[in-house]
Amino acid sequence: MDANSAHELSNRTLDGLPVLRWLLDPKRRAALILGGKLARELDKAGLGTTLVELNRAGRLHRVVDDMLERHEEELKARASCVSDDPHVVALTLMTGCTLVFTKDRRLHKDLKSHSRPGRRVAIYQKASHARLLTSCDCM
Repeated sequence: MDANSAHELSNRTLDGLPVLRWLLDPKRRAALILGGKLARELDKAGLGTTLVELNRAGRLHRVVDDMLERHEEELKARASCVSDDPHVVALTLMTGCTLVFTKDRRLHKDLKSHSRPGRRVAIYQKASHARLLTSCDCM
């Protein structure tokens, strides 16, 4: 997820509630993966309580900040991102994550342009995209 969607989960909005239910459903394989700058952004955006809830449920996976930040720096050095979220792109590349919750159109372009063959990243934006909330097999 991107920080611009954090309020959707913390405020349990119409668009965020399906994601939160999916993440917390013990019958589903789902997880929120974060680390580095994204972890700091989500905490700053007021998602702290939700992150604790996900961690207690075993649905929060953290990556090593140093490794993630190296991937992010490589993307920045190549100037291959149009968004201000190379840390989110680096996270998907590093973990194999195939679903991102964001409404940031520039990040959509980055995620599509950095998809690996056979591992295209789906972008969840609103409740009508709930069909994308399937099993998570990243990390």
